[in-house]
Amino acid sequence: MRAVAHIGMPKTGSSTIQGFLAEHGAHLRAHGLHYANYSPRQDQAEFLLATHQRLGRPIRNPAMRHALGAGTPEKQAARVAEFERALDADLARLAPGTRYLVSCEMIGWPYRREGFMRTFHEWMTQRFDEVDYVIYLRPQDSWMLSEYSQLLRNGGTKSMEEFLRTVTPPDYHALIRRWEGIAGTDRVDVRLLDPARLKAGDLVADFCDALAIPAPEGTGAARRNEKLSAVAAARTLRINRALRRVQGSRAGHAVAEGLRRLSASAAARSAPPLSFRPEQSARIREVTARSNDRLRAARFPELDCLFPTMRPAP
Repeated sequence: MRAVAHIGMPKTGSSTIQGFLAEHGAHLRAHGLHYANYSPRQDQAEFLLATHQRLGRPIRNPAMRHALGAGTPEKQAARVAEFERALDADLARLAPGTRYLVSCEMIGWPYRREGFMRTFHEWMTQRFDEVDYVIYLRPQDSWMLSEYSQLLRNGGTKSMEEFLRTVTPPDYHALIRRWEGIAGTDRVDVRLLDPARLKAGDLVADFCDALAIPAPEGTGAARRNEKLSAVAAARTLRINRALRRVQGSRAGHAVAEGLRRLSASAAARSAPPLSFRPEQSARIREVTARSNDRLRAARFPELDCLFPTMRPAP
């Protein structure tokens, strides 16, 4: 059986893609594809847990462990065992020739080391004869801004300046080379999350193109999981710092999450968007220019630059 694994990256429209997959099961089945969730979560985080279990280590972030129901090593092992039983039973029921769909953006985290990536691929190839990967890349300045917003949503306590000092812009060329070395160049479909690069300027249409199926009518990609406004980011940072000692518990995580959502909804209506200063954006473009051009030459030689919004300054 073949599998198609959409591995993100995070913050590249994965929630939109997963919403489409969850809502259009009949369309997928009509074109020989199968997609299933094994919990109320939409992001198929079980695939992340299974990889960590195979590596013999827990997920580092305590809030994420609780959110995934894997707060202890024993709970993680039990959750993974339950998931693997459900997955294997699911696969046994599928008709020959069906392509199985995975969508877990956490697998495609751009700072993943080769050991994690190879472990996931080996886990997949134990169950599937062929595994193809789809990964979306977003301009690094936009990605880092959205990543910082998500960091705050997840309980982070760093200011933007601290974030930029400690987080290096992702090297997309190196990331893709790692995946190619593990799965094979022809098994890694690299897509650019930019309206100028997406098929018909639409993410869902582009993802359907990656699957080699037509997009159903009326499936324009509604934007989901928007980044915080500047006001909401400041309020959320204060909440996280005030509650940092209790967020590791399930109750503390729930309280903090509720306060963060309330802050974001109250501040998002009219506040200006969160943004980097011009010199911060310029620095990100400078750091990523060489890597982006190497990836462009290798994968998109017809383009004059990888991302139109990140052209080097004249």
